[in-house]
Amino acid sequence: DIAERLKQGLEAGVVISVDQIFPADALARAMEAFSAGFPHVRLQLHESVLNGGIEMLYDGRADLVVSGLAAQGFLGEPLVSVPFIAVAHPDHPLHRLERRLDLRDLERHRQIVVRDSSQREARDSGWLKAEQRWTVSHIGTSLDMVERCLGFAWLPVTRIQDRLEAGELKPLALLAGGTRQVPIQMILRDLDRAGPATRAMAEHLKAAVADCPSEQFIEKIE
Repeated sequence: DIAERLKQGLEAGVVISVDQIFPADALARAMEAFSAGFPHVRLQLHESVLNGGIEMLYDGRADLVVSGLAAQGFLGEPLVSVPFIAVAHPDHPLHRLERRLDLRDLERHRQIVVRDSSQREARDSGWLKAEQRWTVSHIGTSLDMVERCLGFAWLPVTRIQDRLEAGELKPLALLAGGTRQVPIQMILRDLDRAGPATRAMAEHLKAAVADCPSEQFIEKIE
């Protein structure tokens, strides 16, 4: 049966690159649904940051990319908009100021940022003017550092909503710039020649994010 399906054009494996800010629950549901329908197709997941996924697309190393950046020469399909919010541990000195903060306040404290996973064309994103800055490779590491009261960071609500509700993290009371939106899109490497498994993975991703639209995150922030 497997041999016959391969003969008909079914891929032996599918490689996807997904930005780390993409909702983890939606990704898990999509991967589970994919494996139920294609149990013999190997699925490789690369967790990217900023330009890393686009680089894999240009190099032909990924069949499907989920990214917050556009790719020149490719058509993307919108999936979800992910809010970022500036946060710190409740005991962080910035919260003890007990007033609205401006960017000059942030400059005096350590910022935790996540490094672009691209190997050739790394880029920066967001505000990066703190006198002290730690650069890490994964959002999970950045979150851990902030939870340890080692700095502040702009983090995706998709990763910190439960901690905000539990009071383990607290939004910084910035006068402006405390939140920003990152629209996420899905890009197929070869839209016309994508195999049935790749197309199925794309459909499962769309179905998964339909259960967690961006509006619910925006409402919780406000």
